[in-house]
Amino acid sequence: MNKVDPGRLFDRTLDANLLHFALIFSQRFETGTISPYTCSDVELPIRSLKSNDLGFFSNNITKEFNSTLSLTYDKCSVAVINQSEEIFRSACTNGYRYESKREKSFVTEWDLVCEKSALPEVTQTILNLGQMCGSFLFPALSDRYGRRPVFIICQLLSLGMAIVTAFVPNYASFISMRFLHGATMAGIVVVSGIMLIELIPTQRRAWAIHTSIAVWTLSLLVLVLVGYLCREMTWRSMQLVLAAFSCLSLVQYWLVEESIRWLSANNKHEDAEKLLKKAAKTNSVDAEAVIRLYRRVREKFLPFSSLSTNILPNDSLKSREEPESVGNETTVKGISRKPREFSAFFTNRSIFTRTSIVMYIWFSDCVAYYGLLLLSSSLVDDLYLGFTLSVFSEIPAAMVFIVLNERYNMGRRRLTIVSHLLGGLFLLIASLLGKIPAACKHETLTRQAHDLLEDDKTGDIS
Repeated sequence: MNKVDPGRLFDRTLDANLLHFALIFSQRFETGTISPYTCSDVELPIRSLKSNDLGFFSNNITKEFNSTLSLTYDKCSVAVINQSEEIFRSACTNGYRYESKREKSFVTEWDLVCEKSALPEVTQTILNLGQMCGSFLFPALSDRYGRRPVFIICQLLSLGMAIVTAFVPNYASFISMRFLHGATMAGIVVVSGIMLIELIPTQRRAWAIHTSIAVWTLSLLVLVLVGYLCREMTWRSMQLVLAAFSCLSLVQYWLVEESIRWLSANNKHEDAEKLLKKAAKTNSVDAEAVIRLYRRVREKFLPFSSLSTNILPNDSLKSREEPESVGNETTVKGISRKPREFSAFFTNRSIFTRTSIVMYIWFSDCVAYYGLLLLSSSLVDDLYLGFTLSVFSEIPAAMVFIVLNERYNMGRRRLTIVSHLLGGLFLLIASLLGKIPAACKHETLTRQAHDLLEDDKTGDIS
């Protein structure tokens, strides 16, 4: 059955959609480099500052006194100066004045500066929170209703959210769209990962993963290029340009097939056989032979509804017991038919242990990976150059993964351990590299200053 590949086209569409998932970093370019700004102009008398703190001065100002006043505009405050003495300082009551047009960034359009300066970063947190919720919701829906419909719906919803975001009127609606967008993107990446395993034959799965890694890096580079070319646009126009990359979702219905494994596990054997016949015809394989092989193979596997929540790895021999027919399902004697649900995370020691370990590893990986990528602009003054340099560093990482995993058959476990050890070591070294020369300069300058002063004292200056 490995010759029948219903996932070939899915692999291509998955690669195309990685660019869509890369749009989680688009906020770096929508925010951009914040244009220099100061408080907008205010007019005297001081009562125009609309501050109760002015007290006496606000209500008892005279024209003579008013003529001696001047205003100094800072980034986040306006100072009232009486000749050379500051008599009052107020927040920017009339908003802000930017050197570039306000619509270039959502930060400047909604004045998310000064006391609101944390809000732009909150939007990224909200998006990540949406991803977390989507990671719980959509895989469960795909188990119940199928991989294909959930995957396609997530694609369409994500495209819709991206377009709607370009027209939101305020910050509250903006972060709401970011949350929903993050949830749908998580649904795309998690469900597509499941489909990749279930649709693509075993011998082609490794190269599918390698291709996805390469396309992910390429997607980030394309994102930088698009951000650079659109740098003079408003953030709303850039949002629409980035959303255009998701238009492939409009034809996904005709490109992506349902998972045969899901169909078989849910007793939808007729649909599975139809899909196999279609794939056999596409791949010029004898359809009848494929169907006969499928019917023999499916008898060796249990449907989802026959799996118990208390089966541990050492119980695997139970799956070889004699099957019996129960209605339209096949089960195994001695095994409960209770479906495996979320409660298995707490009741099954093996699932709890493995899931906890994977969650911790994912947490540490995401903190390091996304943290370094989002902070890449600190490498150089130019936002786009810093992001590009950070992305280029992923190319050797992808090559190392492919070589060690494919040619030397290092294995997932050993490669994971080595990668984490090296990652932690390099981060530690990077944090210390700056301290070592700084300490060296400190010691050298202390002694050099002492020697120079001693030479000056004795008059022996060469």
